[in-house]
Amino acid sequence: MGKTNTSIAQYIHPDTPLPAPILGKKEHNLLKQWKNGEASITILDFDPLELARQLTIKESRIFCSILPEELLDTEWTIKTGSLAVNVRAMSTLSTDLAHLVADSILYLEEPKKRAATIKHWVKIANKCLELNNYDSLMAIICSLNSSMISRLKKTWDIVSQKTKTALEQLRSIVDVSRNYAVLRQRLQNHVPPCLPFVGTYLTDLTFVDHGNQSLRTLCTDDCEMAVINFDKHMKTARIISELQRFQIPYRLTEVPELQAWMQNELVRVRSNGETTAQTFYRRSLVLEPREPSRSGNTLHSQTSQPESIPSMLDNAKDKFDFLSWTNQSKAKSVTTHG
Repeated sequence: MGKTNTSIAQYIHPDTPLPAPILGKKEHNLLKQWKNGEASITILDFDPLELARQLTIKESRIFCSILPEELLDTEWTIKTGSLAVNVRAMSTLSTDLAHLVADSILYLEEPKKRAATIKHWVKIANKCLELNNYDSLMAIICSLNSSMISRLKKTWDIVSQKTKTALEQLRSIVDVSRNYAVLRQRLQNHVPPCLPFVGTYLTDLTFVDHGNQSLRTLCTDDCEMAVINFDKHMKTARIISELQRFQIPYRLTEVPELQAWMQNELVRVRSNGETTAQTFYRRSLVLEPREPSRSGNTLHSQTSQPESIPSMLDNAKDKFDFLSWTNQSKAKSVTTHG
């Protein structure tokens, strides 16, 4: 199976001008000051569409580098010496982005500022949707859905109904119920460039790999012989082919200074390693302590928002990592496809 991303001309003409970055003199000066260690900046200093574009450029570069052999034999689940370097790099970037969302909210003392940051992330997620970047969209929404963010009642009380409604619409798109039914339906008719949520492909490949033997027994009049289970390999090829269909680069203008700041932020949150989720939850409790219990039951300081994606963050101790979900799918696949 070869790469299929050579047909960019049929989707976007190469002569189409790139969109100009939404960065004014103020933003350029801020980035320059940050580089010289003279200023600290946050996502609120930049236009949501431009941040979504730069995230898309970053993710798309890795996604377009994924080779077919990275997707065979659940290679991405091997922690040491894995050949699936780009698949794992995408997982790392998505996890870092989810952690950055939480970090940017939880390290603000005032509920009003936290609400403003949530509003900005919802706008960024909406722009990711407009760019057909479902991978970044998933990471952002999962983080906003996590228990450490959703439990901040005082913060969510300040968030406008307009923002909450927009968030609900985004939630419905990346909902995991019925095996990502809404997300899969949207991807079915998409024309690239598009950044699909890679976790769905990894889950499907895991089901096929663990639910089907590589060889099957063929019975003849004289004997039994082991033959290649061609059906399994056809299913695998079909899934990989579907992923490759989207390996078309975006025609967007990269802003090196903004990329450098984003990368610095992503690496900063990653430096906490495995303790990130626990640190965030403790921080959440410090900002808004649990409410006292009534009638022996602890009040759950949740907003009215449903936790529609618990299996992604809450069940994994609020850690966003689509590689771990596919590992958990192994046992299920045997009963489903066995």
